[in-house]
Amino acid sequence: MIFDLLEGVLRDLLGKLGLSTFSYRNNEMRERMLSDILATLSQIEGIDKDFLKFIEIFLCDIRGDNYRNDIAHGLLSLEAFTKENAQLLLLILIQLASYSIVKKDK
Repeated sequence: MIFDLLEGVLRDLLGKLGLSTFSYRNNEMRERMLSDILATLSQIEGIDKDFLKFIEIFLCDIRGDNYRNDIAHGLLSLEAFTKENAQLLLLILIQLASYSIVKKDK
């Protein structure tokens, strides 16, 4: 599913930045959740904070569509899989593809 791809791309971005892609919850090591990934990336210089906020609200915030959560829990009807939502997901992937990681000299 495209959400797994999107989450994987963001998690890989963390890894390329030298940041942990895992976290510990209940004494268990797990992959970082999308909201945690977005919060971490928002601290990185050069990444568009507004773009990350858009992803957060569209995919995992109850103030927005909460689209990822609703799909993951089977809460959406077939009508929710609209052309517009597909275009927004593709827009997110295209925007992410434009980032390149450059090591900053200190």
